[in-house]
Amino acid sequence: MKHYEAFEINLNKIRITYQYQEIVRVTYIEIGNTYWVHPDNPLKLKHRGKQCVVTNFYRNDLGQAIDASVRFLTDNRKGRVDLNDLVDDEPEHAVKPLCEKYNNTKQYSPDKVPDYLFTKNELKRMGRVPIKEDATASVYYSDQNRSFPLFDLQVTRETRKQKGLSLVNKEMTPEDIISRRKRISG
Repeated sequence: MKHYEAFEINLNKIRITYQYQEIVRVTYIEIGNTYWVHPDNPLKLKHRGKQCVVTNFYRNDLGQAIDASVRFLTDNRKGRVDLNDLVDDEPEHAVKPLCEKYNNTKQYSPDKVPDYLFTKNELKRMGRVPIKEDATASVYYSDQNRSFPLFDLQVTRETRKQKGLSLVNKEMTPEDIISRRKRISG
């Protein structure tokens, strides 16, 4: 089980101790120092891989520091980050795509995706689902720092038509999706 312990050394410096099985990581967080945002939870994507400077601490009703107020070095914006998400060194896999599941497949940028490959969301708009869960390739969005699987249109089937109201338009054709891609990518 993961365990975090915060110890306040003074008003400007906090020690965070992270323990998981035999792994122990100690980080000293001090106002004015530079850190990397790297949550231990792989699903926590907000601010992941960004470098920031701690400007202050948010405190609870008892006066204990719970979060850090930071300024990101990439775009000079302010933000709020959990104390246990800050690390001293740049994580070696922060620059890689986070979805390791699709690393062995061919990866495309959004503007280079072939016309016969579609994401699950695009297939859903066409009223289709993949027959097998194995992705043919993946598309990597650098602004989101995420990969999405791509499926071959020939290896899909139509979904069952449901009665009632649906918010998803399932009447798009592959040509509509392709033209929409080209409009978005410019």
